[in-house]
Amino acid sequence: MKKALIFIALAVLIACMGCQAVQSKKCTNAFLQRAVSSETPAVFPPLSSGMELEAEPALLSSSQASKLPADLVKTAVPLDWNKYHLKDFNLKTVNGKKYHEFEIWDEDYAVGPFLLVDPEDGRVYSWASSDSKLILAAEDKAFDKTPHTITGVIKDSAMMSILLKTDDGSELTVRRLGVNTTGLKSMVIGAKIKVTYTGIIKGSSLTRAFVTKLENVT
Repeated sequence: MKKALIFIALAVLIACMGCQAVQSKKCTNAFLQRAVSSETPAVFPPLSSGMELEAEPALLSSSQASKLPADLVKTAVPLDWNKYHLKDFNLKTVNGKKYHEFEIWDEDYAVGPFLLVDPEDGRVYSWASSDSKLILAAEDKAFDKTPHTITGVIKDSAMMSILLKTDDGSELTVRRLGVNTTGLKSMVIGAKIKVTYTGIIKGSSLTRAFVTKLENVT
């Protein structure tokens, strides 16, 4: 008799525990459904779904970041980048704004205007110290491919360059390195020289000119 009573008590206890577990599970499910359907987000972290959160993208290294402005320059400026290369001069402040600054080099000489890249929108500008404002590189006549000529007489000469006095009275220092000089047979003072170039010459400034050829003329 005693064993029967004990058996009945255990059965009742197990049944009660089962009901409580079912009720607890129902309450938990109801709470989660209310949290999901509510417009107000739950104040606890979301349950794990087994998916890992996507990691934040890694920052570019300094070497990678320094290449980006140079790529923008080469895209915007129509030069033979197998012949010319860029030198990075970090940041340049013009009219209160900072830009990435580059120089164009041909062998051992800097040529053409400075090139500035706006770090905010990636636009490329050309600039010289005598300029009152920046010029969009894509619109700068310095990079026009049309050949022009100008003549002058030699006023002085050096190993790497010659000083010419042009017909309009301007004086130009023209380098010889990296220039076609097959037609340059005489560099005596007073010899007349024709200079072939692309871009523009303004007064005595060759900042926006790319000299391609020097030759004697009679």
